[in-house]
Amino acid sequence: MSGEIISRWFAGKIDEIAAKITEGKTLAPDESTMVLYYLMKEEVVKESVKTREAVRDLETRLTSRIDAVERNLTAGQKSLEANQKSLEANQKSLEANQKSLEANQKSLEANQKSLEANQKSLDNKIDSNYAKLNKAIEQLRSDLGLVAEETFMNRVLGFLERKGEKVVDVDRGVETPRGEVDAVIVCEGKVYVVEVKLKVELSDVDEVKSRAVEVEKSYGLKALPVITGARMGKHVKTYATGIGVITV
Repeated sequence: MSGEIISRWFAGKIDEIAAKITEGKTLAPDESTMVLYYLMKEEVVKESVKTREAVRDLETRLTSRIDAVERNLTAGQKSLEANQKSLEANQKSLEANQKSLEANQKSLEANQKSLEANQKSLDNKIDSNYAKLNKAIEQLRSDLGLVAEETFMNRVLGFLERKGEKVVDVDRGVETPRGEVDAVIVCEGKVYVVEVKLKVELSDVDEVKSRAVEVEKSYGLKALPVITGARMGKHVKTYATGIGVITV
């Protein structure tokens, strides 16, 4: 209550002083002090109002800024959570892909081993079949050689019969120090050393002649070399006749 009385009193005094100032009267020292106090008070009130308004504006701006920061933080948190989920999903996908790659690698290794085993089996079969084929070819060659040898041996025997030779014996595959001869045909007082070739070469003529020399030593009878075959050129026949080898 006393504060209100003082305020009314002070307001009344200020009004009186204002009237004196309006009338152009001189103010007493205490009145001047009151005016100065009043002015200072009004200024302080104004500054206080400005300060309060500035504070409220600052609070408003800070509140708005804080709200924006909080929204950004919330959005950032959600983004981080979304990124985390995405990373986790990617990690799971990578792990699944890794497992798939490992499974594929194992499958490839198994297929590789299977292919190697099949290749080895195939190689073994090929080698086995090749060996069998070679053996069959060799056997065929041997059989053909025997057939050819028998055919041409009969030709030689027919030739000797036409010459009036009496065949006593026929020795096949006779070994000599210079190699094997196909046959030694034993007749009265002499032997014929026979070599059969599918294709007669000059070297074959030389060989049968040298082997006939060895047969003559071992049999103790005169040995006459004979060469025969499916193919014999004129130059071979001429050469054989020239060195004393009979051609049939």
